[in-house]
Amino acid sequence: MMKKVLYSAVCVALSVAMTACSSENKTVEDTVKVVEEVVDTIPYRIAKGYELKSGVKELHTPKFGSSKAFNQYFKSASADATEIDFNSEYVIAAIKPDAKGKKLVFNGVNEASGDRVLMSFYTEDAEASEASTSLLIIVPDSIDGHVDVKEVM
Repeated sequence: MMKKVLYSAVCVALSVAMTACSSENKTVEDTVKVVEEVVDTIPYRIAKGYELKSGVKELHTPKFGSSKAFNQYFKSASADATEIDFNSEYVIAAIKPDAKGKKLVFNGVNEASGDRVLMSFYTEDAEASEASTSLLIIVPDSIDGHVDVKEVM
């Protein structure tokens, strides 16, 4: 009788442990794996003519839905900077302030699920005139959700 009770307790404990392990939360890495299998699924435009403001080392968020928030980190670097309508669009930004002599290159933007958007980029060597420490894409407000930015190698 005691063996049956002990055996049943062990089985229940193993069952609970296996259930707990299988219900883990999705991470950015899990999202990236799903998204890598999908071609760009989100309409976008690359914003040109902006640069990172001096002294900015990191972003509070990669998603900017207002000009006020955007202008805290970026400034227009040319008269023909891409126009952004924050009433119907938002900006996804990637920065690498320490990437001297490099440029950030857009790799893709995908909707990983109904509530996650992933933008990926990589860096490559660049001429001084092409070097950039930021990459900005403009996305319609209709594509809403949590935004992740990932550098791919």
